[in-house]
Amino acid sequence: MRVVILILLLSASPAFATSYAQPKRHDVFSHNRAFVLDVNPKTRTHTVYDVRDRSKPLWSFSCDVWHFPFLLSDDGQVAATVSWQYVREQDIAEADALTFWNKGGEFRSHALRYLCPNPPRTQDVGVGPIGAFWRTWYTEVKDHGDSCTIRTTAGVAYRFRYADGVLVERRRFGFSGWGGWWSVGGIIMVAVVGVALWGWHRRHSRQAAADGNPDAEPSAAPDTGRVSDSGKS
Repeated sequence: MRVVILILLLSASPAFATSYAQPKRHDVFSHNRAFVLDVNPKTRTHTVYDVRDRSKPLWSFSCDVWHFPFLLSDDGQVAATVSWQYVREQDIAEADALTFWNKGGEFRSHALRYLCPNPPRTQDVGVGPIGAFWRTWYTEVKDHGDSCTIRTTAGVAYRFRYADGVLVERRRFGFSGWGGWWSVGGIIMVAVVGVALWGWHRRHSRQAAADGNPDAEPSAAPDTGRVSDSGKS
């Protein structure tokens, strides 16, 4: 992750074409708000505290900072960093998607090429850095206290446990790529054809019933104005 961040920083002007401010020092609270992580881009040292006493650091770790999420477990023992949602196409093979940290440093990471190997172009899915080589690999990160979930642009959501950094759930959601949209188109087409056939069958049934119904009243004979002989007095 550090190598990728350094490349982004060095190439910021020509590659981004849009201006991104340098990250600022900020706090990240655990889901239960019992612990807080002081993220410090200047020193690159990030410190965990009990919210009741910020004069006593519990532990810290070091990593570069960019505009990506930091997460902290409810017990304050583990922090996680999710790489920036935008990635250059040429960096996908080597970039880490998610990294877990504790007082001993980095203890587990997950490669982007396994979670979202073919993310869509950023310009096709929303706003972001300018350039055809930019890709967007996730849309949302959720903190659950004991785990976190990343929803990728490939239509797959991954849930990771903080305690050991292990992937505990993988599920597909919504429609992703052209395959999903072709499925939607197929369903719509079947529905349209079904409605058309139902309408034709209904009209045909009504016509057949009208033509062959023995109980239908015969049409009245035309009135000629003549009276039969039997009706003469």
